[in-house]
Amino acid sequence: MELPLLIFSLFAMIASGVFAASASNVSAVFVYTQPQSEQPFVFALSVDGANNDLYFHMSAPSSNAWMGVGIGQKMQNSLYFIAYASSNGTGVTLSPRVASGNSEPSYYKDVTCDLIYGNGLSNSDQESNTGPFGGVSNGKMSVNAVCHNATSWKLGSSSGSLDVTSTAQPFIFAVGPSVPGGPNLRSNSLSAGLQYHDFFGQFTMDMTQATTDSGSVSVPLPNDATNSSYTNSGVTIQFAKSDSDPAPHIHAFVMCFAYFVLWPIGSLCLRVMNRVKLHA
Repeated sequence: MELPLLIFSLFAMIASGVFAASASNVSAVFVYTQPQSEQPFVFALSVDGANNDLYFHMSAPSSNAWMGVGIGQKMQNSLYFIAYASSNGTGVTLSPRVASGNSEPSYYKDVTCDLIYGNGLSNSDQESNTGPFGGVSNGKMSVNAVCHNATSWKLGSSSGSLDVTSTAQPFIFAVGPSVPGGPNLRSNSLSAGLQYHDFFGQFTMDMTQATTDSGSVSVPLPNDATNSSYTNSGVTIQFAKSDSDPAPHIHAFVMCFAYFVLWPIGSLCLRVMNRVKLHA
């Protein structure tokens, strides 16, 4: 082989390896740690623009009943990826959902998700996603998955889409109520009922940083200096706040009001009425 041809071949091999590595590492990462929480909420995303597939890692404290991310600026017409403990308590169920308004999102069958185990895909998002690639352990609930046909969706006459050309695509994130000792929702059902979120927020993501058309895409790996954990990249947080279900607080207020106000007043009225009867 002539020297120029040999040099060209070596350069082509090196270049193809660099480009392949770059394509597989294309991602944007959102990390947020809630106050008084040891585990952060993490959403790391890579988009296969050629096939409209989303590869992502999502994790949150295992004490929360569920965790989720929605594509959109508000609940209505957004596409959600909701994860919660499977029935065995150590695996994870991943449910794609859509919301028609400010209500609990419902299962959306037109988007299918596969949990990723190592370098392969499972056949069902209802199976346990355990070990280093996801599951519920050591205070953390995590899932690694690919969701197919997930860059656009339709709900009745309304529709939504993920703008892969946007440098500030809106997202919503939330976690379910925190339960000491672990999740209180364990189900293999993709339509399992969800309790009101305990914490939620919004962020934007640079989709040009997270998208490639090369077809060489995988779940984003930890991206800090030591490649051991995730750190923010290509994102801007809009807000995050607690917003727990008001029903228990209302119930507690009503019970306290009845016990400390209505019951004493009722007892006093009965005594007064009895005295009136005796006097008569």
